[in-house]
Amino acid sequence: MATVSKLFKIKITEKNSRLITKLQEAMPSILARAVGQESRLMSIRVKQSHFSGPTSSKSVSRKTSKLFRSVIPIEPSISGDSARGGISMGGGVIYSSVHIGPVGQRTLITPKKGSALAIPLNHRAEFLQRRVASLYDIKSLKRRGDLLGTQRAGVFTPYFLLKRSVSIPSRVHPEIIAYENVMPVMMGIRKYVFNRIEAIGR
Repeated sequence: MATVSKLFKIKITEKNSRLITKLQEAMPSILARAVGQESRLMSIRVKQSHFSGPTSSKSVSRKTSKLFRSVIPIEPSISGDSARGGISMGGGVIYSSVHIGPVGQRTLITPKKGSALAIPLNHRAEFLQRRVASLYDIKSLKRRGDLLGTQRAGVFTPYFLLKRSVSIPSRVHPEIIAYENVMPVMMGIRKYVFNRIEAIGR
């Protein structure tokens, strides 16, 4: 039985040739803008999911907003045929490494002054904590065992728990954030690049 072959020929017109050249020239810029856009969107998602509270196994509360504001997009960079982007978390916040770290990380906190840490037990305690110069020199409060509080009309109201140390687990995990954002970022870049190529071809 004879083999039947059917050949076809594709001719690239001058117009299409110019379009291909235009796309090649524009692609690095398109890719950089796509990566920049997705880095900004990723920073918004991460702020909302992990830095806006409440405190949980995967998020921190927004008490001072320092950690919240530290989440910023990385400026995109192009090298050869690859683009780099993403987010930065915790920059300039001295205690960020306590809260941001791999799953299972724990940080032991001990007092820098005195013999105990004063752990706030309620919102009133957090207010007092911001008003006093040191957590370990709250002279206006009374001590009862491991508690610090006020004594009025025979009623003791605790505000702080005194502890020699505390072990704090990390709550924001970079590896989980990366996993959560792989698909949204890839789909976003794909859509942006496709739309720009389509616009150039019109």
